[in-house]
Amino acid sequence: MWLGCTNAGDYPSPGRAGAVFDVLFLLGTTPNYNAPAITRELIDRLLAAFASAPESTLPATPIDSLREFLKRHEGRYLVCEG
Repeated sequence: MWLGCTNAGDYPSPGRAGAVFDVLFLLGTTPNYNAPAITRELIDRLLAAFASAPESTLPATPIDSLREFLKRHEGRYLVCEG
């Protein structure tokens, strides 16, 4: 799923897609790399990160599309692709 554009590394505003990437990066790389399982807790964390990202001119998918995608794939694993 295309999530949006990001200015990865731009702090404090990498855009909505960047906020989701930041959460997944932290979950997936500590202490060892793994793909996070899509759970209700992860869905809540990702939606919160997406919604609370500062306003940005970077395009992003609608939050309802992200929510639907995550719920449809609950129980699977999630990775970001650049």
